[in-house]
Amino acid sequence: MNFVTSTPQINRTGKIPFLPRVNEWVDLRDVMPGYGYHQALLLCELADDQWSAWVPNHGETVLRRDQFMVALEDQ
Repeated sequence: MNFVTSTPQINRTGKIPFLPRVNEWVDLRDVMPGYGYHQALLLCELADDQWSAWVPNHGETVLRRDQFMVALEDQ
């Protein structure tokens, strides 16, 4: 099940912030114990700010949006 998100809003810097999407690779903010990899493939959105993801050398897991790396211009 995917949740439909609203239209992206332009942030105070005039840029559209990063919005995660299904089948997109994201960098992880911290490599967590047992993951052994710094990226995750987003499988589907579970709830607001939570995603089912696949991490190489670990398998499927649930990630919060704050665990993704955000480019400085998106903050």
